[in-house]
Amino acid sequence: MRRGSDALPDRGPAASAVPDGARPATTSVSPERPARPAAREQGRRPVGPAAAEVLRAAHGQAGHENAAAAKRRRAAEAAQRRALARAQTRARHRGR
Repeated sequence: MRRGSDALPDRGPAASAVPDGARPATTSVSPERPARPAAREQGRRPVGPAAAEVLRAAHGQAGHENAAAAKRRRAAEAAQRRALARAQTRARHRGR
C-alpha cells in the first residue's frame, strides 16, 4: 500500500459512496401508502351486525347534518339575494 497522496486514488474507486441498503434522501413515503393495504384488508373482512348498525346510524346522521347545512346555506343565499334586491330598489328610487 502506498503512502501519501498516491494512496487516495487506489482506495477511492473501491469504496462505495453510499452505504449498501441506504435509501435516497429525496424519496419520501406518503402516509397513505401503508394505509392502503390495511384498508383493503379491512374491506375484505365481514362486518358484524353491531358494527353494521353503528355504520348505518352514522351514515344516516351524516346525511341529516348535510341536509341541515344545505338548508342553512340556501337560507343565507336567499337572505343575501333579498338584501341585494332591496339595495338595487333603493338605488333606483334615489335616482328618480
